Amino acid sequence: MQQHLASGTALTSRASWRSALSRSALSSSALSRSVLCLVLLAATPASALDLDKTIGDAITARGKRDFQGAKKLLHSVLVEVPKHARALHELGVLHALFGELDKAADLFRASLAADPSMTVTRRNLAEILRAAGRYGDALPHFKRLQTDAASRDIALRGLAICEEAQGHPEAAIAALDKLSKTHSDDDMAVWVRQQRALLAAGRDAAGISVGAAQAEAKAHFERGNIRHAAHWYELACRKGPSAERCYRYAVALLGVRDYLAAVGALAKTLRIDPQHMPALSAWPLAVRKLRSEGSGAL
Repeated sequence: MQQHLASGTALTSRASWRSALSRSALSSSALSRSVLCLVLLAATPASALDLDKTIGDAITARGKRDFQGAKKLLHSVLVEVPKHARALHELGVLHALFGELDKAADLFRASLAADPSMTVTRRNLAEILRAAGRYGDALPHFKRLQTDAASRDIALRGLAICEEAQGHPEAAIAALDKLSKTHSDDDMAVWVRQQRALLAAGRDAAGISVGAAQAEAKAHFERGNIRHAAHWYELACRKGPSAERCYRYAVALLGVRDYLAAVGALAKTLRIDPQHMPALSAWPLAVRKLRSEGSGAL
């Protein structure tokens, strides 16, 4: 989950960023971790039993890190039933865990088209879109997820992030208000308080230049305020995308353990500059972290 806010100095060398990357990857904030929801749906018709068993076998293979075996099993289901919602969903999870966010999003959309009631798929799609910085596309899904009790916190958190990124601070605050009613003394409560502070500091974000946002980000990063640095780097990247800004945003996201969004930021970095060596070096780490700690929800 990308976060937000900050003040002004700069990291000056590649070496310092490599050190920061290593340090950031070890930072902890379970709240900001994105998660791929791997909920299994019960099969009922006798004719579906073999296909459901195959999907179950694929999930078992994934748990054993036999990713190619899992893919092969899921593809065998889709050969039989090309629009099998559950198989499409699980295949999307596999692609997401390898940082292939565009492909994952396509598969989640196909799964929802086959079965719009699959809340877990909608949740994963919303988080993928958020991670890719496609806040406007993610918003309708987060709004719809509010009515699902199991998805409510993720939905409200996503709404707060996306509404703020879309320039709607009042709507973001409304989502935070709803979260604060059910979280008063836990990690989510801490995040809500931090997000409120970030929103207060960034109220006039529309008038902030790219250079000012980047200076704020660097200053906060140097002081160890990684969440605030991520907020300001996200704003700088949104206003003036560059390979170096997107890379530094990815480093900050690693620091707050939002591995899904970190992968999205690194992918954007490499689209801008396919030879960006720090991003190429960071990519395996981000994807490995996503696979090892991103199971269970986006």
